[in-house]
Amino acid sequence: MAQVTLGMQTLLWVPSYNVFSDLATIPISLIIFALCVCTEKLCAKAGDILRIWHIDEVIEKEVHNDDVDEFKFLVKKVQQMQMQNEEPEPEDLEDDIPPHLLWSHKNWG
Repeated sequence: MAQVTLGMQTLLWVPSYNVFSDLATIPISLIIFALCVCTEKLCAKAGDILRIWHIDEVIEKEVHNDDVDEFKFLVKKVQQMQMQNEEPEPEDLEDDIPPHLLWSHKNWG
């Protein structure tokens, strides 16, 4: 950050400074970039040595396939409607709806 601050001050306050004619710009930029890369790798290595990112226990990921469940539910309802050739009452539908598909006002507010 100090390099950026000094560079900005040079660009703003030196009246005859031309950034494109400065021969040290490219080597200094490369050195600063290399220092940033080295610092990042050093911090990552120190984190690994100090076990900062180590997880002691395995947490199993619970997979919810809501889209498939919802699709299966809708297909089942369409098949039932086709077999009965009538539209079911809304109260009848609520009995078979899986809990994660029920509408809840908490989800909207």
